[in-house]
Amino acid sequence: MNSSYLRRPTPATLLREHQSVIGAPLDRVFAALAAAVDPGPESHFAVDPAAGMIVVQGGWWYRAEYLVTADSAGTRIQFTLLNVASPAHWAGPITGRAAIRSSAHDFGDVIEKVRLSSSASPSAG
Repeated sequence: MNSSYLRRPTPATLLREHQSVIGAPLDRVFAALAAAVDPGPESHFAVDPAAGMIVVQGGWWYRAEYLVTADSAGTRIQFTLLNVASPAHWAGPITGRAAIRSSAHDFGDVIEKVRLSSSASPSAG
C-alpha cells in the first residue's frame, strides 16, 4: 500500500457516484470492502481505515474512491468514479465508457459481496 495514492490527483473529473447502506458494523464492512475491491498487484491500491477511505487507481484514467462512514442503519459506502487521465484528459471517458456504463451494476456486485461477507459471523479462534 502506498498512502500517496490517497491524495486525489489533478485533473480529476467526476464520472459517477453511487452509495449504499449495509446493516453491519463499520469495521466489518470496511474490512470486507477492502478485501472485495483489492485489485492485486496490477493496480495502485491504498487503504486508510482512520479516514474510512479506500482508493483503487489503475491504468491512466481510472480512479475509484470508496468512503465508508457510520450511518444510523449501519454503514454507508459511497463510491466515486473519477477520470484522472493526464495528459489527454478528454480521452478518459471515451476509453472508459464500458466501465462508466457498468459502474452501477459493478457497484451493486461489490455491495452484495460486502453484505454477505460482513454479515457472516466472525469465526472463533
